[in-house]
Amino acid sequence: MTSSMTFLSPAFPKPDHSHPNTEKLEVCYEKSVVAFIDALGFTSQVKQGNLEAINQIINLLNSAIPRSNLLQATTLGLFRAQNHPEIFPRYLQVSDSLILSQRLEQPEHKDIDGFQDVVTRIIQCSLVFLNHGFLLRGGLEIGDVWHTKTNIVGPAFIDAYELESKEAIFPRVILGKEATKYWIDIASGTMNRMVIEYQGHWTVNTFTPSLFFAPNESPKKLSSWYSRLQSKMEQQVNNTHLEPKQREKWHWLLGFLKQAAALENCKLD
Repeated sequence: MTSSMTFLSPAFPKPDHSHPNTEKLEVCYEKSVVAFIDALGFTSQVKQGNLEAINQIINLLNSAIPRSNLLQATTLGLFRAQNHPEIFPRYLQVSDSLILSQRLEQPEHKDIDGFQDVVTRIIQCSLVFLNHGFLLRGGLEIGDVWHTKTNIVGPAFIDAYELESKEAIFPRVILGKEATKYWIDIASGTMNRMVIEYQGHWTVNTFTPSLFFAPNESPKKLSSWYSRLQSKMEQQVNNTHLEPKQREKWHWLLGFLKQAAALENCKLD
């Protein structure tokens, strides 16, 4: 005689149907500015088992945006910031990648510029990483995207990812076709060279002084800022403990710095 038995593996417990069904999600696109950014050298650190560097990169990614949002909140007003989280760029951190997006236009917050906010976050993060000896690379595009706390879907996200993975190559964040058009036609007149053209690509200008200095700042102070950045990069270029490919990336960024400084009438050696 056979008998029926129910066998439950400890790895597969009996389902608990007492909980309500998971909320059904529905993708709804918004026209947004989207950036996909990677920390350079992370893969090699993982392969080498360098937990110190891995932890440093992960913690920088984890802290850079919240810290920048707090700075913006003090400018906009803490009450408004707490009650209107949509005024900040949305972000996801996945391994060594940082994904940013912001609605291009917010009719209910006319003083919020999605393009400028995302570009500003990229500049802030890039300098934080640079000061810790790491570099970022990415792509930025404008288009349709659906971005929640846990997921992102849309053609603009794919375009930004492909810009980073296939075209950027060097430690830079380059603009895609739609973002370039927006910059040239609309944003360039008000954003004080936060994007510049270099080696065939419109590129986020990591070294935009208008974010850190007043319009009437003395040329000497500005020149000193650029010189300190130059010195930091030259140390990395000449660091024989770095792999040649890493030193090459720092060398490229040094050339970009000199171009950015020249646009501000600061000539570096």
